[in-house]
Amino acid sequence: NGLDKEIADLEKKKAAKDKDIASLQSKIVSTQKSINKNTSQGSLNSKRRQIASCESDIAKKSKDSADLGKKKETLRCILETSKRTAE
Repeated sequence: NGLDKEIADLEKKKAAKDKDIASLQSKIVSTQKSINKNTSQGSLNSKRRQIASCESDIAKKSKDSADLGKKKETLRCILETSKRTAE
């Protein structure tokens, strides 16, 4: 069925977004752990920019993931309705 395929495609895209988010979160933690009392001001500023960039990317990907989830649920409802109507 076309809807089943579309739902599976959305699930795959959402999983990829979620994986990207996890990777970015790991990158933030790694960057934070690399900061210590000996970190120079220039390096600290650079690390803060990296963290801010990752946080921005996470926000975008989280929104995309949520949007994909909503689309998937909408299609599931349509699919269930069409199955009940066909019975």
